Amino acid sequence: MRPIRDEAGADQVARHIARAAISAVNLQEVIGELLASGLDAATIRELLDELRLDIRAHDSDPAYAAAALHARTGDLKKPKVKGLRIEVVG
Repeated sequence: MRPIRDEAGADQVARHIARAAISAVNLQEVIGELLASGLDAATIRELLDELRLDIRAHDSDPAYAAAALHARTGDLKKPKVKGLRIEVVG
């Protein structure tokens, strides 16, 4: 896989990416981080589309679930987009 952000653990993510799901809110954050890193929107769309992620709506039920998870994690910082590795074939 071609690294976008080469970090420890990216190899573990690569093994599971085919079964990955992401909320539309998190997808927006990923896109924003990648735009800020200098990638253009067309390239980002191409790279993320190749992942075939299961993009989930983020309505009130997921919002409450995410808030409950946040409450349980206490003082842990919100993770930034890290370790995303994408392979471009062809």
